[in-house]
Amino acid sequence: DTYIVNRKTNGDMKFRVNGSNELITLDGGQQTVELKGRIFADVFEVSINTTLTQAQSGAVVLWTGGTLTLPTSPAIGSHYKVFNATGGSASIGLGGSDAFHSSIHSGSNIAMNSGYVNNYYHLSAGIWIWHK
Repeated sequence: DTYIVNRKTNGDMKFRVNGSNELITLDGGQQTVELKGRIFADVFEVSINTTLTQAQSGAVVLWTGGTLTLPTSPAIGSHYKVFNATGGSASIGLGGSDAFHSSIHSGSNIAMNSGYVNNYYHLSAGIWIWHK
C-alpha cells in the first residue's frame, strides 16, 4: 500500500494534472472529496433475467429484456440509473425482503414505460427510493 500524509495546518490536499486546475481536492477540515472534470459511469445491457450487484452501483443499465432486480440490501448510497428499452412497460424487482420507502410514493414501485429512465437509491437497510 502507498499512503500520502499531509502535515499542513489546513489539511487540504489538491491534485493537478499537467498544470490544469485542481481535479481532485481532499478537504481535511470538512472531510469531503471534490472531483472536477468528466466522470464516466459504466454502461451495460441487461437482456436476460438479472439481479444487479453492489459492484455495479453508479452504472447506467440499458434494460432490453428479461427481469431486472435490485440487489438485496447493498451498501447505503448504492444507486442505479435504469433505461427501459424493453419495448413495453416494466417494473424493476426488489431483492429479498427489501421495500420502497413507505413515505415516498406510498412505498410503491412504478411501471416504467419503454424509452424512460428511473434512478434507484438504497437509503438504509433494505429501503429504496426512486425518481424519474
